[in-house]
Amino acid sequence: MSNHIIDLGSAIVFVIIPFFGSRARAAWSRWLYFTIAGLLVFMGISGLALDSHFWELSIHGQSVYEHWLHLVRGFILGCIFALIVSGNVKGKTVLKNEAVA
Repeated sequence: MSNHIIDLGSAIVFVIIPFFGSRARAAWSRWLYFTIAGLLVFMGISGLALDSHFWELSIHGQSVYEHWLHLVRGFILGCIFALIVSGNVKGKTVLKNEAVA
């Protein structure tokens, strides 16, 4: 259950990061942050629904769900790697005289 709450907390962080005014990031990286946040929200809510027995799955459905979670986590890790390699995690510092793109 705690990992689902961590997913939701991480989603909040990924939504807040692109809005730091002193940092400039590429437009694609902002969309990637929001995509990651959306996937984390869906993973967190669906996991909490399964843990609270609000959403019941068959054995096959549970297997498909776990496989989907592995794929999404791999996609998220790949996106984070792309952000790190491109330098868009920290962003570029914008001086007060410059306009933010």
